[in-house]
Amino acid sequence: MKTFFHSITTWLLFVMVASCTNTPTQTTQPTQVAIPVDLVFSTPLVRTLSKSGLSVLSIQSSTYMAIFQSTDKAVWIKTDEGIVEAIFFADSAEVEQIHIAEQANDVEGRYLYTIQAPPPILLHNQIIDAAFPLYFTAKQDMLIVTSNAELDETLKHIFLEQ
Repeated sequence: MKTFFHSITTWLLFVMVASCTNTPTQTTQPTQVAIPVDLVFSTPLVRTLSKSGLSVLSIQSSTYMAIFQSTDKAVWIKTDEGIVEAIFFADSAEVEQIHIAEQANDVEGRYLYTIQAPPPILLHNQIIDAAFPLYFTAKQDMLIVTSNAELDETLKHIFLEQ
């Protein structure tokens, strides 16, 4: 009798241990792409993009976080249609104060953009020198940037529906 009881106990312990070790250690997002812990603020945007039919392939920090002094929340999102970068601000009033203008450029194949905003958003004007045209969309507390004209139109359509 001890052998049978011992076998059942061993089997139950094995099942319990196996079920505990199969517990996921990271939450899977609806996009099937893991959002890094330091970029969790971008979860609503990632979900919106996914629900709108864009496939989100990768999520990383964006270099745009270094441009604006009033925020350090910026994300780089690779989709099946191109790259989306978004800078998140404390509120929409900050985004409304940002002005971006394309500058004339004598160098062929270069695109210059001047970004202006009062302190503390920017301490001084910023210049972006890009090898391709950039498209900017302001939405609520976000400034969204892409270099793909079709993706820009898609983003504008997505955010008009919200």
